[in-house]
Amino acid sequence: MRGLNSSALWSDETMTWYAYCIAERNAFPELCRHRRPMPLVGVSGLFGNQTFLFPASDLAVIVSEHTPEDAARMDQNAAKDHARVIADCFKLSTVLPFRFGTTFADDDALRRSVRSNQRHFTANVERLRGKAEMHLKVLMDDTCPGNAERNMTVGQQYLTSLRESAARQRSASRGPAPCLCRCIACSCRSPRRSLASGRIRARCCWTSPT
Repeated sequence: MRGLNSSALWSDETMTWYAYCIAERNAFPELCRHRRPMPLVGVSGLFGNQTFLFPASDLAVIVSEHTPEDAARMDQNAAKDHARVIADCFKLSTVLPFRFGTTFADDDALRRSVRSNQRHFTANVERLRGKAEMHLKVLMDDTCPGNAERNMTVGQQYLTSLRESAARQRSASRGPAPCLCRCIACSCRSPRRSLASGRIRARCCWTSPT
């Protein structure tokens, strides 16, 4: 049955479908006069399987035949093919992608799923029409050029700068740093904060800063 061009041959046979995405039915004129799955020309699915347009009310589900052998071969390459089919369909219509690995046991299961969620699907198609989902990945060389002595990365420099700035702020919030003063009478040293007058009271007597 793989790769057949006539949808009428599916009328009396149960077919397991692998689903790629939901699209707008009116974007595919070939579905106007058909209620059965129609081949999607020029787009191959997982493992080279023929893709089909499965009509469901005002929507069309892009699917391909799915066998137990195909289910056992699902891997990273299959995931890439899944994304490729969605990208190809996006060139023709607004699409709602299915999660990788989504299957339906037969025609009725697929129709029930679309029918029960049709309002939600239709609203999302309207919301996404004319829009595209983009994934942006930024790669940065984390080595700091011209700093071979310290060999510090850009991230490390940034964190060091934050720590130094926080230390300066804490120092400023505490006021003048303690000074070590010498007692005039006995030459002992006692840490005290300096005053505007330049003289402070030590434990033993009046002192002046050294």
